[in-house]
Amino acid sequence: MRDLWLADGPAWLRNQVVDVTDTFDKRVAALRAHKSQLGNMPDVEGFVRRFLTENAHRHGLSDGRLAEEFQVVDTR
Repeated sequence: MRDLWLADGPAWLRNQVVDVTDTFDKRVAALRAHKSQLGNMPDVEGFVRRFLTENAHRHGLSDGRLAEEFQVVDTR
């Protein structure tokens, strides 16, 4: 596969949704390991959970699921 997956692009270009519920704890741990990315954010877990919950709801995933949005570009 020769696709390029881009995160944080414009919403209108995002064309792929991934359920990331099962890896949420790893994501939060990775963010906490990179303090320069967070500044003084007091509730990293809550912030990320709210963001991913909104994505999941927008794409019709069940309550309690978390989703990440990407723009996938075919590079072939």
